[in-house]
Amino acid sequence: MRHLTVSALLILAFSFGLSAAEKHYQNAVILKVEQKTHTRILYWVVDTPITQDDPYYEITAQLANLIYIAQYAPMHHADTSADEWSAGSKVQARVAGGHLILKRTDGTDVELAIIKRKASPPAEQNPQPAPVGK
Repeated sequence: MRHLTVSALLILAFSFGLSAAEKHYQNAVILKVEQKTHTRILYWVVDTPITQDDPYYEITAQLANLIYIAQYAPMHHADTSADEWSAGSKVQARVAGGHLILKRTDGTDVELAIIKRKASPPAEQNPQPAPVGK
């Protein structure tokens, strides 16, 4: 009887662990994609800074009733992962901690750092026509 109880508890714990490990993606819409740059100082020559511009993307996406603004910094200048995303495109996304994770078209994930989240404005259900002045 004791072995049966221990076995049942192990099966329950294992099944709970698997369900907790699943990735739950939601449908999301990309609202805006902007390419920006961070300027960093590489070194100083006398009193003159020698700088380099590092590109990054600021992506605004809506998941359900929240809007997320997140940053994606490509590892290499040739990495153009954000090119597949444009305003109005639909993607699969999930939030994990402080990161917005977007699924690429090839099935891999891209992790973006969330810099801001806000509630989306409520959609107007039945707009009333504006009164016409006489």
